[in-house]
Amino acid sequence: MTRRRPSRTADATPILPGPAAPTAGVAVGDEVAQAATRAAVAAGDIAPDPFDPQPLDPEAVTGTVEEQLATVTAALHRAKNTAAGSAKAARARLTVELGAALAIGLDRNLYKAGGYASVEAYAEGEVDLNRQYVNELIADSKRIRAVMAAGLSEFSDSPPLASHAKILAPILAQEDGPAKAQKVVTEAKSSGKKVTAAALAAAAKRLGFAATVSAPKASPGRLRRAAPR
Repeated sequence: MTRRRPSRTADATPILPGPAAPTAGVAVGDEVAQAATRAAVAAGDIAPDPFDPQPLDPEAVTGTVEEQLATVTAALHRAKNTAAGSAKAARARLTVELGAALAIGLDRNLYKAGGYASVEAYAEGEVDLNRQYVNELIADSKRIRAVMAAGLSEFSDSPPLASHAKILAPILAQEDGPAKAQKVVTEAKSSGKKVTAAALAAAAKRLGFAATVSAPKASPGRLRRAAPR
């Protein structure tokens, strides 16, 4: 069962716990990072720990053949859904963190201290980020954080996709924005189908909250492999 996330502001910074005592052979910094990861996983803030899988116990598979099959099938779907949710959370976290860092580098012209001519060149040189998407990534980061801070029901258990945030963030900026955005989400969900950016855009248009909003086009991957040297 997915735990609901507590409400948080877009720029809230969690206090990360440290270890009670260093473990022999493990650097203190690693201890702190491990403790922080465990706390974040327990709070539902990041994807499940890949080093702590929950395999189905054969002893728990009992009953008739049909009941055993149902238990195994449920485990298959649970594993699949967990993976899908983890990938989505990882993408959103990557977008938020990259975009926020790049925004600071751009606002303060910090990239110049590294010998780069632009923030796009800096992003490409440091993390092999396609420079074509740097500005959009910065905007996506802000929009995702705005939607997460609004506490909309659709995204209470998982972060929004960048394409969803692109539709909803402008609505949130309007008067009574959170209420309007929630109505858009509810309207988009009313069909019973999966909520998509196109569905959100159509719902916003029907409700008259964002007549000019259109679903964003799919873009190619923003991170690319470094070219062979």
